[in-house]
Amino acid sequence: MTASMNVLKAIKKGLVDVKAIRLFPTKPLLFIDSRRATSEKPTLLVKSIDNKKRACKEVEVVFLGDYHVAEPDATPHVKPYKDWRSFGLIVLSIDQAKELIRVLERVVEV
Repeated sequence: MTASMNVLKAIKKGLVDVKAIRLFPTKPLLFIDSRRATSEKPTLLVKSIDNKKRACKEVEVVFLGDYHVAEPDATPHVKPYKDWRSFGLIVLSIDQAKELIRVLERVVEV
């Protein structure tokens, strides 16, 4: 194991299934999409790490699952793409949000 890999070794971790993960590039002509509705099983891996390089503990949220690259909907958006402030989103059901809270509490437990 290299030194940089050792820096990010997980202390605790947990998985949370989510309904969808979507990431937009800077010019959203295409986006990366992963949805349960299309059987891609998007999941969040939540893990606490001891970052020795920065001398602090951190929490990482990693996107897992199959995905596809798609074009934005043909429907008009409220704002032109160039004015967008966000670059992605995660969609959770209420139960999935509660599970994310439980996993985060367990992972960041001191």
